[in-house]
Amino acid sequence: MASTRWPPPGRGWWWTTSASSSRPKFEDGLIADTVRSFATDGRVYVSSAGNRAQQHYRAGYSPVTGQNFPDSKYPAVHNYLPGSTDIGNTLVVPPFCSLTVILQWNNRFGAAADDFDLFIARSSDFVILAASAEFQTGTQDPLEATTFTNTTASPVHGLHRGVGVPPREPPTSLILDYFAFLDCSGNPGLQYVTPSESLSGNHALVEALPIAAADAATPALAEVYSSQGPGTISFPFPEVRAVPVLTSVDCVPTQTGVLGFFFLPFCGTSAAAPHVAGIAARS
Repeated sequence: MASTRWPPPGRGWWWTTSASSSRPKFEDGLIADTVRSFATDGRVYVSSAGNRAQQHYRAGYSPVTGQNFPDSKYPAVHNYLPGSTDIGNTLVVPPFCSLTVILQWNNRFGAAADDFDLFIARSSDFVILAASAEFQTGTQDPLEATTFTNTTASPVHGLHRGVGVPPREPPTSLILDYFAFLDCSGNPGLQYVTPSESLSGNHALVEALPIAAADAATPALAEVYSSQGPGTISFPFPEVRAVPVLTSVDCVPTQTGVLGFFFLPFCGTSAAAPHVAGIAARS
């Protein structure tokens, strides 16, 4: 959802539910710095944690050579299966559905020198369906993103791969982190999924009070899609943040939902965060 701000500027709290996954993952960006600046001197900023737990993958870069993918110019591909070899994270793209993958790694924004590329390929014959091959030579962002749309009436079995040049640092120091989104489903069904570390941007700030979600019918259990912590950054120095900060209930009825103008019930961390914001506003 887009950001929502109420009451007008000058009051002491702010609720936001936007959750972009292309903001810096391993450092605080401009929005995170702005949120931290706001959430001081008694002001309260409440944020949804995000619904990305089943859409996330994170692991140390594990290069495997000799794969010749997508061609011989690439010396190494990330291996998803330690102790064996699996160079793709498979999923199914339903008919008329779009898959977007956003990859980052732990170089600084504006100073990335480890060059990775991202490919979405068909798993049956390794035909490339979409790709992102920006250069990282020391002054770019550690970011690759691409989208594939299945325009057929049949599901496409695909996989995505991060491939790169030999890194400047030992492979164990490099971390690959990406989100995979289907525009027709909240759960892309990744073969390899990492629910932890699935908060991003300002939603991984302790000061932003990121809120996890639990179904109102079973409030002792977190929603499977609710983004999980911790939030680990690398720059300007390593830090592990204990986020989300609080859990609130979602999947509740709303008046707009009853009238047929909105989802009924209203689920997600975007539904959980307003409860905390409302309590803060009345305190």
